Amino acid sequence: MQKKIQVDDFKKIKMDELLTMNRKTGFFEMIEMMIRKIKNVRN
Repeated sequence: MQKKIQVDDFKKIKMDELLTMNRKTGFFEMIEMMIRKIKNVRN
């Protein structure tokens, strides 16, 4: 078993291309939701 999975391992199977768009938008949506929840808790 490999000790560490390298970014290149994902690039070889084009995993990064499949994920990039959806992961980035989903990630930022998640952050926005967290910020909104924090603001709601403060009010």
